[in-house]
Amino acid sequence: MPELADRWRLENFIDALIFELDKAQDTLAVKGINRRLTYTVRDVAVDLNVFPDYSRDDLRFSVARPGDEGASRITFQLGSITDQQIKETTRDPVRSEDIAISEVEELEPELRESLRRVGVNSARDLERMERRNVDLDQVVREKVGKETPRGTVSYDKLATIISKARRKDFSPTVQSVSLAMGGPGEAVIDIAGKHLEAFGPGYPMAVINGEEVAAENTASGLRLRAPIAALRGGTNQLDLALDKGSVLHLQMNNGDNPAETAQ
Repeated sequence: MPELADRWRLENFIDALIFELDKAQDTLAVKGINRRLTYTVRDVAVDLNVFPDYSRDDLRFSVARPGDEGASRITFQLGSITDQQIKETTRDPVRSEDIAISEVEELEPELRESLRRVGVNSARDLERMERRNVDLDQVVREKVGKETPRGTVSYDKLATIISKARRKDFSPTVQSVSLAMGGPGEAVIDIAGKHLEAFGPGYPMAVINGEEVAAENTASGLRLRAPIAALRGGTNQLDLALDKGSVLHLQMNNGDNPAETAQ
């Protein structure tokens, strides 16, 4: 009979099996970009001879060794999958503007592992979970397998950590700000610079003198659309948020008459 230290949870085994299958599927998806997939992965069966141990609501298994008797059998049947199913069900590879969770050094290994087990491999995966209102804290608590303080994990905390990692070598830089007239009563502010890309739903965000205005990314940086009334003569305070961890505070000198300057 195997030692107690060799015993494992069925959930952990399934998580590990699914993770390996996901990696294989992701690999096929990347290969499919350059090479047409023309084959089918047939049914695969996995048989385990194990000894179950149930104690105080905790069920664990240990693998039977050669010569052990009385073991139980667990069978996993993996179905077939075609190239078309792979294309339809596999997510896109991590893109250059995204960041892989494995690259975020500030994340604790236990947290990184729990995210990996639920299929979170990049910052965009987290953003998708946030849009669907998934209780991230509860998901992590369940996967870690132990009680952790409520609120230990949150989208805001992770977003701040990921933002620092994402912009570690690419700090946002503003090179120029120009003001022009847009539609009636509207000023258009173009901000040129480097690494001003916004990440996450609801970004970029811009606030001029305490009033939120429309903002969008452009090829050269950012474009803001603000009511002329939001601008005032002299110095204007402009706050830009590119994501939850990247906020820029600028001061714009708008002359004596905002309307005339915009025209």
